[in-house]
Amino acid sequence: MIRGSSSRGGAEALRALKTAVDAGRDVALAPDGPRGPRGQLGSGVVALAALTGAPVVPLGFAASPAWHLSSWDAFQIPVPFARAALVFGAMTSIDRDGDREQARKEIQRSLDEATAAADRLVNA
Repeated sequence: MIRGSSSRGGAEALRALKTAVDAGRDVALAPDGPRGPRGQLGSGVVALAALTGAPVVPLGFAASPAWHLSSWDAFQIPVPFARAALVFGAMTSIDRDGDREQARKEIQRSLDEATAAADRLVNA
């Protein structure tokens, strides 16, 4: 586990993630950070993909029924025997010198679509 965010340890986390990707490891990142807004893709995912050349594969998850914590991200915990769905979005690659903001918007759109599809699958 590598911890970091834009408000705490982000640069160190990005270096550690780059090392992991360069070593051939797959990594998973939460798209948003404690500053929010919830569900909005931050710049770290895009920066890591541009630095390493690794593709980004957004995924959406939903469960019903689920407990929703009163945390900044409304973290959900599926109840036992809940119906759950994990949906993969379109894979996106980012050129090192590419338009990072455009790439962020494309990944955000794919993430939103995957999350909506997961919600529909469990009727959440």
